[in-house]
Amino acid sequence: MATILITGCRSGIGYETALAFGRRGDTVYATMRDPSIDDRLRDAVARESLPVVIRGLDVTDDTAIRDVVAGIDVLVNNAGIGFVEAIE
Repeated sequence: MATILITGCRSGIGYETALAFGRRGDTVYATMRDPSIDDRLRDAVARESLPVVIRGLDVTDDTAIRDVVAGIDVLVNNAGIGFVEAIE
């Protein structure tokens, strides 16, 4: 099994990918900027007893990135930000 780091796990593709790899038995480090604001992933991991560790990570912080990338086999760089605006 692999050790996988996934960014942007609060929702969407990152959230579902973390669960999928965890269900497969991989060790997953699921990251998001502020894990304290959303318990949805934490609840799913606990409910299914998945090998998923949830960590805070700001992908614009080089030092923080260096601290979490040591020892991983796979990186899923999914973090992003979207803006909804009117277009004329």
